[in-house]
Amino acid sequence: MQLHQNRKQVHQSVVQFVRCQTQARLVHLIMPHLTDEEKNIFRQGRNNKVVSLPKHAFTREYRAATGFECLVGFWYLGKEIKRFEKLMSQTEVQEYLESVLTSCKNSFTNAA
Repeated sequence: MQLHQNRKQVHQSVVQFVRCQTQARLVHLIMPHLTDEEKNIFRQGRNNKVVSLPKHAFTREYRAATGFECLVGFWYLGKEIKRFEKLMSQTEVQEYLESVLTSCKNSFTNAA
């Protein structure tokens, strides 16, 4: 039973990190540090036509998350993953990610 519970907790933690709300907040935190080219990539992704509306998020968050995902793809395909790592290692980003993780841990503790 413990193994099953651990899998469930890991899955729930991963879901929190890939939610569009989390991604939208991350892009908000790194926006001042983006180059003009990166901001343009973000805008292009954000402004893409939304095929389906999100069920549990605002359209603005969903669009920002799409822009963030375009940026990650841009860095990955351009072999600039170090740039992504540098931006994600900033103090304010790390503090936010830690708060998301803490929130997950607290929900596991309260559910037990």
